[in-house]
Amino acid sequence: RVLVLGWFGSTPSAMRPIADMYSQLGYEPTLLPCERKDALRSMWYPSWRKMIKEGPPAEVLESGEFDRVHLFSGAVFKYYCWMKGGKGESLGHSEIVFDSTPFLPTPGQLWSFTGGIAGSSPTAQRLLRMPGSR
Repeated sequence: RVLVLGWFGSTPSAMRPIADMYSQLGYEPTLLPCERKDALRSMWYPSWRKMIKEGPPAEVLESGEFDRVHLFSGAVFKYYCWMKGGKGESLGHSEIVFDSTPFLPTPGQLWSFTGGIAGSSPTAQRLLRMPGSR
């Protein structure tokens, strides 16, 4: 199982290629987008205090533990707050992917970026098949 925290401005439909990739690798993906209306809010200090206190959303906690957490760009703010509040450990993960992609890409840009990296070299292809991948 993998929890994917989206980049600023991400939507469920824009994150679908990431979910499909993880499904092909044998993971059950759970997507947590960060839509534009939430992007600025997630960088606001009072929001950080709230995220530290409350931890991950109930739907994430209720879905059980994860093998991997995949963080896109600004999602690291949420993850940091969850860990600082001591509630991130409940995700049960042993792997973290820090993924720095362009902010607010369109689905086509995301697919072009991912496809370009995957097809760029044998080394990139090996990195995409990380140890522990299914």
